[in-house]
Amino acid sequence: MLKPGGLLLVQDHLNPDDDKAAEYLEAFERLRDPSHNRVFNSYEWQGLYLDAGLTVEHWERISREASFTKWVERQDCPPEVRERLEIMMIQAPDPVKEWMNFQCAGTPDATLDHAYIIILGKKPM
Repeated sequence: MLKPGGLLLVQDHLNPDDDKAAEYLEAFERLRDPSHNRVFNSYEWQGLYLDAGLTVEHWERISREASFTKWVERQDCPPEVRERLEIMMIQAPDPVKEWMNFQCAGTPDATLDHAYIIILGKKPM
């Protein structure tokens, strides 16, 4: 609940606006973490704010590079899941590769970027 003129700032994961790329990334994340629900794209985030009666004052995408090994270890992925994830990285469509900035896929030095949105909304006076 915000008072008139109040601000709401959220940082959360972000999917690309390309629906096919987003579906691929959802499958990729769900394979690593079966409890994963869903990540929104930028227009869905903005729609949530508008539906809540907020004016979107600002939004931006930020990225953070992560080690693939540490990312799969956080979920204690078994070797067969890790292997499937590596194959998905190597075979990913170009829009997915660009969004996630996969580097050195299939090697111990593999990295990927996590995309986040920072979105600021304001409740009208």
